[in-house]
Amino acid sequence: MKFDHLFIEPSNFKNTKSFLMNTLKLNEDHSWGDDSQGLGGHYSNEHMKVVIADHHDTNDSAKTHGKRNHAPTIHMAVDDVDKFIHELEDKTCIVLQPEDTHWGTRWAILRDPDNNLYAFESVK
Repeated sequence: MKFDHLFIEPSNFKNTKSFLMNTLKLNEDHSWGDDSQGLGGHYSNEHMKVVIADHHDTNDSAKTHGKRNHAPTIHMAVDDVDKFIHELEDKTCIVLQPEDTHWGTRWAILRDPDNNLYAFESVK
């Protein structure tokens, strides 16, 4: 497994985007949305990637299981998320069993003892 990215739901998308690009000097790799449907974007440099997205109403698992309001979610890349989850010794930490995402990966969500969320993803 390896660190993939940090996900943040900012309280103000435009201010956070400005901070990432102007203060941290991250590049905007990809962006989506508009003011009516919510904005999102990937920002990175050669060492890290941050994904931010506006709060939006949805019933999909990305919102209900992969976010905790404005608290970050740590995303880890694994070769096979189903195998990774199957091999866990303690399955009580599983918040979301492996499922396909609408952004093209397969993921599962775990919660640590301090209530932090970890998304484990593999390419489908």
